[in-house]
Amino acid sequence: MTTPFQLKAGYGALMLTAKTDNGATTFRVNKNGYSSFFEANMWRLIERKVDGRLMYGNVTLAQDSVIFSFEKEITTLKRYTVQLRYSRYKIKDLWGVATGRLECDFTKQEHDAPYFTSFKILNEGYCADELNVGTTSEITFEVRDDAALRYDSTRLFVKDSSSTVWTNLPLSRQGNIFTYSTNDIPGISGYVSVRVRAVDSSGNAVDYTMSPGFFYHRIQPSVPSLFSPSGNAADQPTIISLKWNKSFATAMYHLQVATDSNFSSLIINDSTLAGTSLKMQSLAKATTYYWRVRGINSLGVSDFSEFRKFTTTPDETYLYSIRERWNLLSLPLKMQHGLQTSAFISATSVAYTFNGVSYIPNDTLRNSVGYWMKSKAVDTVVIVGKLTSHDTINVMAGWNIIGAISYPVESSGIGSIPPGIGISLPYEYNNGYTTSSTLYPGKGYWVYSTQEGKLVLSFNPGTGTGKARIVAISSLPPSPPDVINGSDDREIPEQFKLEQNYPNPF
Repeated sequence: MTTPFQLKAGYGALMLTAKTDNGATTFRVNKNGYSSFFEANMWRLIERKVDGRLMYGNVTLAQDSVIFSFEKEITTLKRYTVQLRYSRYKIKDLWGVATGRLECDFTKQEHDAPYFTSFKILNEGYCADELNVGTTSEITFEVRDDAALRYDSTRLFVKDSSSTVWTNLPLSRQGNIFTYSTNDIPGISGYVSVRVRAVDSSGNAVDYTMSPGFFYHRIQPSVPSLFSPSGNAADQPTIISLKWNKSFATAMYHLQVATDSNFSSLIINDSTLAGTSLKMQSLAKATTYYWRVRGINSLGVSDFSEFRKFTTTPDETYLYSIRERWNLLSLPLKMQHGLQTSAFISATSVAYTFNGVSYIPNDTLRNSVGYWMKSKAVDTVVIVGKLTSHDTINVMAGWNIIGAISYPVESSGIGSIPPGIGISLPYEYNNGYTTSSTLYPGKGYWVYSTQEGKLVLSFNPGTGTGKARIVAISSLPPSPPDVINGSDDREIPEQFKLEQNYPNPF
């Protein structure tokens, strides 16, 4: 007698088909590319219950299947359970056992069990076998059922090695994906077993257990280490980001900044920081500051790190705001050696100037000149230099990209040498050109000049020089460099991520 049926678990990783051949029942587990999980020496059949009777069989490995051959013919199938065990993985120093179990009820019209298509244990978004209090831990999996029946229940359980009681964890659901996310799993520590079970409306079930599934560190946070600025750093900008390294088992950080090494004159005392940095703005010039950090979680606090100190510059600090894609910019402060384009972390191009015919690449920004630069994202860049209230800029006949000074200058106040040079209104760029009545610090501008000469930008316009004349221009400035050069504007991926494999066949 032949009784065909099919059970699924793991997106084709566990496909069981029963049939009767010459008085024996054979089960095939279709590997479908998951061969590492189904090598004969890794899996063994633990139990097979047919209508409550325990039956035993042999396990052999075929080219694309693991075959379980029963000693007795199964003539009538009503309720059937198959359980497989995998025991070739290790969590820290402990060998683990993963058990997959399928339960089917052939008294019902629909007797295919649900199955998992994915199962992940994550720490801060990455697959991990060690989790800890204080950081975001997540267990997520996807359940499907070919019959598209509703699930009567889908549950996630955990228990540590000292307990015999499973704790049911609350799940959030989005479609077929179930997730448990937390910064603390109460009552759990050490080696932790994980069990997930899904039951459909006909009573068919899939049950998957990892013993253990991960190691959970339930300890007080470790002491953070400071990253930047370095100790005794001098000439730091008055807008600065304090950064420290992530410390183990830490949910929040407590940052203190003071003007004395005893931390009695605190200017920042914040114990609610979830990240590992804080941007400080409007610090005093030429002042020494002291800072330190400690970790916090639900079990307590760590000691403070050793403190560091830094001293701010007596010069000016400027904060660039960079848009995504193309920017026209210039140096807003006088910098002796210019500014390397590498200071723009999000830049995807060098800086381009214009020579009247074509764009010229540059790796350093200089004063008086305007530049094109492309960014992959909105960003900010902090620079330090001296204020400049007056500048004389060489221009050619035709289109020029000019810089600005440290103060706004109205277009009508632009001077020229010789006096009376005809110029267009300045053009700024924001995914397209618009004219501007004012030149602002940090920006670059297109200006059309009717002749060769010099333009004069001054905080006190009109003193000691003649004015330029604003004239009407019928054309727009040249397009950004990649449009001119006809290059492909698509971004190339910069990061790729491979997730760790786990002792589960999903």
